Amino acid sequence: MGAAGAVLLWAFDATDSEAEIARLGAETARLGEAYESLTGLIEAAPMPMWYRATDLRLAMVNTAYVDAVEGRDAADVVARGLELVEGSGRGGPLAGAAVAREQGRPHQQVLPATIDGARRSLQIYDVPLPSGGVAGFAIDIEELEQARSGAKRFAEAQRAMLDRLSAGVAQFGGDRSLVFCNQPFRRMFAMRSEWLADRPEFDRVLERMREANRLPEVRDFPSWKAERRDWFMQTGAAQGGSVGGGRWRRIGTSGAARIFASSRSLCRTAACC
Repeated sequence: MGAAGAVLLWAFDATDSEAEIARLGAETARLGEAYESLTGLIEAAPMPMWYRATDLRLAMVNTAYVDAVEGRDAADVVARGLELVEGSGRGGPLAGAAVAREQGRPHQQVLPATIDGARRSLQIYDVPLPSGGVAGFAIDIEELEQARSGAKRFAEAQRAMLDRLSAGVAQFGGDRSLVFCNQPFRRMFAMRSEWLADRPEFDRVLERMREANRLPEVRDFPSWKAERRDWFMQTGAAQGGSVGGGRWRRIGTSGAARIFASSRSLCRTAACC
């Protein structure tokens, strides 16, 4: 070993090491491409998207987020901590992210925001990540909220109008449960409000009407009831008939039915009970 001119050589098989290096290099390239693709998708998304670090401060935002908060660029938004939605306390943007991380599952809430000078309703989604951070995105649902409000106002106005009719009206949903009935219907068929609050099914309504002697006497009530149940499977023109000396008319489509009942005799019967 110590002789002049001696040489010491080490030899080892590098096949496995080189193969592992090649594998890791390919994996790194694949992950890099996936990251670039994901980043491009996030940047191109028309909805604001963001990422919060473990302290829940903004760490990354996309272009749609920058535009929504009117920032110069992503770095400016992150540096200034510009939040998309209003409020910093309960129900604010940080609160939703904190809840998502604490519960370990996505959290959603509707919060107001001012975008391009207009008040908007946003559906905020916060998604906890294994790293301890929280990712999020927002969907503008202002038009949907307006449509829901309009539909609600229409339904309320329609029901107020139906309550003014002398005819009884009952509306059943696709699951055959009672959705609505007006005041004349309740009086005609002796329906109590607390019982109706449970949204009884069509069969139960008929049975209650029979118990109150508001239906005609029939020899085979189950068959008679089954014929009326078929209303929910029928489409096309309205149908009519008699109920306990009065008249009824079905108007509806497959899966739902609306019953109109009108009769002086029914009204007199209801008034006597």
